[in-house]
Amino acid sequence: MNPTVIKVIGVGGAGCNAVNRMVKDGIEGVEVYAINTDVQHLSLLDVPNKIQIGEKITRGLGAGSKPEIGEQAALEDIEKIKEIIQDADMVFIAAGLGGGTGTGAAPVIAQVAKDMGILTVAVVTMPFRFEGKQRMEIAKQGLERIKQTTDAYIVVHNQRLLEMDALNLKLSEAFKMVDEVLSKAVRGITKVVVEPALINIDFADVQTVLKNGGLSLIGLGSASGENRIEEAINQAIRSPLLEGESISGASKLIVTFWADENITLADLDYAMQKIENELAADNLVVFGATLVPDTDKFEVTIIATGFEDDTPPRRELGAGRIRKLAEKKEVSKPAIPSPQEPENKPTPSFTKKEETKTEPLNPILRRLRRLR
Repeated sequence: MNPTVIKVIGVGGAGCNAVNRMVKDGIEGVEVYAINTDVQHLSLLDVPNKIQIGEKITRGLGAGSKPEIGEQAALEDIEKIKEIIQDADMVFIAAGLGGGTGTGAAPVIAQVAKDMGILTVAVVTMPFRFEGKQRMEIAKQGLERIKQTTDAYIVVHNQRLLEMDALNLKLSEAFKMVDEVLSKAVRGITKVVVEPALINIDFADVQTVLKNGGLSLIGLGSASGENRIEEAINQAIRSPLLEGESISGASKLIVTFWADENITLADLDYAMQKIENELAADNLVVFGATLVPDTDKFEVTIIATGFEDDTPPRRELGAGRIRKLAEKKEVSKPAIPSPQEPENKPTPSFTKKEETKTEPLNPILRRLRRLR
């Protein structure tokens, strides 16, 4: 049994929908909670732990898109929140910004966790453009509070869905896609920590990368077929979810792979070389790999942190390349053929406005050396 206690908390309507999706996706080895001011919405969820906050101030009817009400609701039940997270090693907070409960309560919960010395990571969404300028302004203010109260935070811009061929999706399907992205972001980290893997990422590794990591970018890739490794890596480092930004300025990364049982050491080495080729010389890359029986897919999740001034560099080329072609290293495909298919009450107010150098070793050998 893995001794690491990870708790995933959805806050507000969008956050609760996201953790509900995680439960349906079969997230394992973590405790999942849904926290909301809206009792009716909580009743519709399959999440095992449902927590109502702010009963006195909201009467169970929600925060009315007012973040100050969401904040007060969390402060009203601050002792309940402390009790929920007190034994956690790591807390993920999922929330949609721009509304009342998620925007107002999520920073309060994050501050409580961080004050307890718990590794605190937020995965938040920014509104679609059609949701209006006022909601976007509220979201931006909420994001500033998230920055101040977490170790690391991942921002998913819903508008990016329009660059993922989702323009013609039904509205309900578009929001389900957002839930899926949040689910993948969280599961991309938790799965390799809590489940046995070919190459494990332990909690100490995760702490090293995410503690005081600030803004974190996420890239997702999945492909099948003969060139599945290259295609999946390219998808991840050029993902629309990166908002046109590159991972090249990251000083720390978590990379996770899921592959069939025929994956070779040469395959993993090739994948890691392609990723490291996008990075500056001085960085820490922690990776894990999990074998998935009966699959023809190669999947990768990249979490990049440690950007100077929390500002990732923009891509140089329209195709998403990080460096000019002449500056890039050549990466040879593996010689071995790939398989064919692969305790203080916090008082946050919404209304108020050392890098580790890696040895120049082959990345796979470096990781295996650490595992001995």
